[in-house]
Amino acid sequence: MVLEEYDLVKISIAAFAILVVIAILIAFFFVLTLPNPDAGPAKQSGYCEGLSDDVCNFKKATDAKDSALCGQISDEVLFNSCIYSVSEEPDRLACELFRGSAMEECLVAKALQNPSLKTCSKLSEEKFRDKCLEELLEEEQSYEICNAMLNIETAEKCIVTIAIDKGDLEECQTLSSESLKAYCQQKIEGAA
Repeated sequence: MVLEEYDLVKISIAAFAILVVIAILIAFFFVLTLPNPDAGPAKQSGYCEGLSDDVCNFKKATDAKDSALCGQISDEVLFNSCIYSVSEEPDRLACELFRGSAMEECLVAKALQNPSLKTCSKLSEEKFRDKCLEELLEEEQSYEICNAMLNIETAEKCIVTIAIDKGDLEECQTLSSESLKAYCQQKIEGAA
């Protein structure tokens, strides 16, 4: 089951990359049809003539390489394409700049490349967040990581595992599931 979720994450990352490339191609198609902004002030009066506000703002932002100008674009795909286009280092782009599902997909990819409590906790979808946190648990046994999980059952099982490993009866008492609480206590007291 874990392998299937990991494959789903890899497919999501690939789909995100394809969507970004398609958005960039669409945006550049519009850009190619625009007049040259370097033509001088007299010829720039037609700079955005006949273009929608979003396409015009995209053109201005990409010509100026200014991500702040991308913020004037209301269309999600064109906005994301603009942010990606003006970035000096697209691979290190802050995911928070994207809008909509592109932001979540970027966060998933970023979190799984270099998992940390901070990056994993930014994921809102339960299966991705908990998978990311499970990756962290392989390196560090921490109650804080367990408590960041969205699925309560998974979080409590995580706490039980750590409490048993550490012989921490006090942590067993924090569990809401009576059966897990009893199991945790039994394992620790049986090992003593």
